[in-house]
Amino acid sequence: MTAPVTTPRLWSAEKPNLYYVVFHLTVDGKPTEVVEQRFGFRQIDIKDNVVLWNGVPIKCTGICRHDFWADKGFALTEENWVKDLTMMKAANINAIRTSHYNHAQRFLELCEEKGMYILDEIPYCWINDQVKDPAYTPYLLQRAQETVARDKNRPCVLAWSLGNENPNGKDSQDVLTYVRGSGGR
Repeated sequence: MTAPVTTPRLWSAEKPNLYYVVFHLTVDGKPTEVVEQRFGFRQIDIKDNVVLWNGVPIKCTGICRHDFWADKGFALTEENWVKDLTMMKAANINAIRTSHYNHAQRFLELCEEKGMYILDEIPYCWINDQVKDPAYTPYLLQRAQETVARDKNRPCVLAWSLGNENPNGKDSQDVLTYVRGSGGR
């Protein structure tokens, strides 16, 4: 499917412009499924070691975020996410690294609505020397494939993180090669 777009309102943390697309699946003229997705337009470039978002240099003021709440543990609600994001925006935070694991898809949707740049982490860390063991390659690649497939078209995703608590190893290089070649930016 293609649709020409002449002058879209671009997405950024300062102006989180979003659009809707709705797909209707019908069988023999009867609706069987409806999928609604929000999306945004943006262009990311690096020129002279400066990150350009829609042609404009950006400055990220960010945090590493665990999906955790003091009285709920890891069982967060949308209300918790909205409160978290609202407090971050009030503190002039505009970027989040999803520390060590994927955050829920709804959390990323809220980041798009509120205007947050995301450094999306491929969920594997603290595996130590296993990143040098070829037996782990399929499992780490699967995590990368699932993360990139889910989030590659999200306007808020600035870049990917490959787990920072691991030593360098062949598995890490294989994941990096996959992410670079997959359209994951």
